[in-house]
Amino acid sequence: MRSLTGGGQYVAVGDLGAILTSPDGAVWSRQVSGTTNALNALAYGNGGFVAVGTEDLGLPAPPRPGATNSTPPIPPKPESVILTSGDGVTWTSQNPGVAALNGITYANGQFVAVGGFDPSTTNAAILTSPDGVNWTHRVSGTDYDFSAVAYGTNGFVAVGADNAVATSSDGAVWSSRQIEFRTGNFFDFSGLAYGANLFVGMPAGAPAAILTSPEGVNWMENLYGVSDGYLNGIVYGHGQFVVVGQFGTILSSSDGLSWTTNASGTFDYLNGVASGDNGFVAVGKGGAILQSSAGAMRPTLLSSGLGRFTLSGPPRARFSVQVSTNLARWVNLTNIIPTGPVATFVDPAATTGSQRFYRVLIP
Repeated sequence: MRSLTGGGQYVAVGDLGAILTSPDGAVWSRQVSGTTNALNALAYGNGGFVAVGTEDLGLPAPPRPGATNSTPPIPPKPESVILTSGDGVTWTSQNPGVAALNGITYANGQFVAVGGFDPSTTNAAILTSPDGVNWTHRVSGTDYDFSAVAYGTNGFVAVGADNAVATSSDGAVWSSRQIEFRTGNFFDFSGLAYGANLFVGMPAGAPAAILTSPEGVNWMENLYGVSDGYLNGIVYGHGQFVVVGQFGTILSSSDGLSWTTNASGTFDYLNGVASGDNGFVAVGKGGAILQSSAGAMRPTLLSSGLGRFTLSGPPRARFSVQVSTNLARWVNLTNIIPTGPVATFVDPAATTGSQRFYRVLIP
């Protein structure tokens, strides 16, 4: 499954038309999608949700006669689907007439969906729409399927198979190319996000890597043991990137360059991750759903012997900071409502007693 947050709720989509909604990432309700297509991605914008997918069973398309490794495969028949909903509960479907739709984003007043072969342009599909209902087919300039699309400072960037990338300042006119990495590696992108002035993507298979670019044109790769398994989903929120993947892999980074491996408590295959007001939600195969609070507390020892604590989390969230001397009985110390991504506090009683423990809650 794959997920996002919008309209005050989380929405997750997956195989066989599965759609789940949740107000908080903890309690989920199954919705009727009206399709058995695999739903690959979704976006929220202009007051509504748009999900895209395909009936592709995951089998590779047959090679062209006399094809080499660099020859695009024979385009499959159009079997994609677009679903729209104003509330995440009631959905309406349409077939846009392209082979597959794998990624979608909303930015600059429009939805942009990307995917496989588009018979109307004889290119890999790029579709744009102001409302998710009326779509315009754009010329991408490449035959290689796209898997993901994101919006950054300079416009839209779409990525896909065999290092394929396309960029556009307005979503209408696109320029495509193949990335040339110094190692000579070719990657099939599985996800893309923008944050901290950087596009960050990952390949769908081995070797596991983090791929970065400031503008979507010039890319760098990091292959130094970022993960033991494939990386499948990425999001930027609360001042950090979060990547999920095979074997319950969860990575995080504030800048897209230095990464931390986080314990997920599961070996499930995680496909997608979303950022909401209260934290992150990761979803995966078999209906796996993991939730993480956005709050974090980092202590610093001052010269006076007092402890200063830095809290990070969503603006306007209310942090309850609690203190304990024995980890059994907790007392509320203070409540903090950050006006930005971080807030600090100092405990004036930190030097009293032999030990004090702290924890932060987001009610």
